Amino acid sequence: MTDIAAVILNYNDSKAVMDLARTIAGYGSIDRIIVVDNASTDGSAEILSRELDMFNSVCLERYGRKKVILIASPSNGGYGSGNDIGVRYAKEHLGAKYCLIANPDVRFDEELVHRMRDIFNKEKNAAAAGAVMRLSGDGSENGAAKFSYAEYLRSGWKCRGFWGELMACGPV
Repeated sequence: MTDIAAVILNYNDSKAVMDLARTIAGYGSIDRIIVVDNASTDGSAEILSRELDMFNSVCLERYGRKKVILIASPSNGGYGSGNDIGVRYAKEHLGAKYCLIANPDVRFDEELVHRMRDIFNKEKNAAAAGAVMRLSGDGSENGAAKFSYAEYLRSGWKCRGFWGELMACGPV
């Protein structure tokens, strides 16, 4: 059983995907990483397959199991479709309780993963949580500022249920 699985969607960006996978593989809070190749046209799927085989050999020694799974989408159905393939795999094959969807070019620390999981543990009606990009005081994107639980909570969405969603869609 997997508590948290991360899904990274690749389309012609194997280098950024590998950089992110290498970084978050060391996070104890992320159990498995699912890379979905969204029918890349530049050979990314083959590159990722080779690099992940080598990387998973190291993970096998270090963690006792392969940490990254590569799935090839048969076609590029877009961002949502590619992520859906990864999330479904995490749920159906790994029994993941939570899925983190990350673009290959993002950077985040493990504390963010813990805080996002806390949102779901404390707010039983939370359906999704999103991170907010913060800039440091000097204007760079590399700031390591600490944010309160309330600041992270403001970036989540409540699960409104069927009737709430229906009413939010517009006039009925």
